[in-house]
Amino acid sequence: MAIRSRTFDEMVRDGLEYLSNNTNITFLEQGSIARALVDASMLEINRLQDFVVTNYDNSFLSSAAGPFLDLFGQGFGLPRKGDARARVFKEDRNIRFYVRSGTLGQRLPDPSDPTKGRIPKGTTISTTDGTIVYQTTEDTTFPQNRRSVYVSAEALLKGSSSNVGANQLVTHSLGDSTILVTNDLAITTGRDLESDDEYRFRLVNAFSTRFSSNETAIRVAAASVPGVSRVRLIPFARGAGTFDVLLIPQGNKLPRSTKEHAERVISTVAAYGISSEVVEPTYVPISVSVRLRFAVEATEGEREAVKDRVQSAILRYIASVPAGGELVISQMISEILSVSRLIVDATIVDLVVDNDPRVVSNIRLEPDEILTPSEDEEAVVVI
Repeated sequence: MAIRSRTFDEMVRDGLEYLSNNTNITFLEQGSIARALVDASMLEINRLQDFVVTNYDNSFLSSAAGPFLDLFGQGFGLPRKGDARARVFKEDRNIRFYVRSGTLGQRLPDPSDPTKGRIPKGTTISTTDGTIVYQTTEDTTFPQNRRSVYVSAEALLKGSSSNVGANQLVTHSLGDSTILVTNDLAITTGRDLESDDEYRFRLVNAFSTRFSSNETAIRVAAASVPGVSRVRLIPFARGAGTFDVLLIPQGNKLPRSTKEHAERVISTVAAYGISSEVVEPTYVPISVSVRLRFAVEATEGEREAVKDRVQSAILRYIASVPAGGELVISQMISEILSVSRLIVDATIVDLVVDNDPRVVSNIRLEPDEILTPSEDEEAVVVI
């Protein structure tokens, strides 16, 4: 129950009324000794009231705020989440450097190995207006004949302000205009400092699950890991007393750091003597070749630009197919045709699934399978 606070003026008014009704003091106007004593006393009492009310309100998890809420978390070993930079890994197959003709390795040769190309660490990628900037976090080497390469990168600034929609990171610092870059998927891993409401919600759930070591505790712990979309528990995976935790990533691939993070948090809630293992989905590599037919008025430059957008649209569609879902050819064609009015028709000429050429038809996945663009060859070719 909240304590009703009284204002300083209310306290002074009550004090003066008490003196007037219960003493012989009659001169209580401003400047009088009695009024000065009342004002000074009530000022200190008002400060004491503020102290008591603040500490009372912050003694309960439901109403604690700021540093007082942090004390609850510290006592429970669950600190507030700080702000974090948005980050993507090359395994996520998101930020992609590519060329429209020739190979990427010809333009970016690796000085230490003439058979390979290299995108150096620290290369910046940004939006057109330069308000959101990422930089590569490692040297990325690749076979010289590759036309496109994915890289790992993180935002220069912390917080959600560096989150960005698909196909917005389109400029780079490599100094070659024939090398293009884009982010095929939205990047949403940037995080602001956890708000009081978010932190309180997490603490309430932690209190209810921390010592239970039950299925809910495992699910809450695993689902709280950034980058995890869904969690599925597989009991008796390796016999009695064992279970596996299947993590479904938000993209096409579960980053290694996400898996390691999940293993740490699950170990804190799993019961002693119970064997748990974090497992990834079964990745099904896919590559597709598409032939476009353009309107007669489309210029060569427009055709090349549309091909780039079609490639990104196909990669986004592949990433949108959930584990256990179905890749529907007609939906893919619809995504392609919606890219530009200059596309008259689109035909899928090649479809390779799990390194096996397939007849062009829908692909139904098993519950633990997820599609991922092929790494052995160009995943999407648009001609």
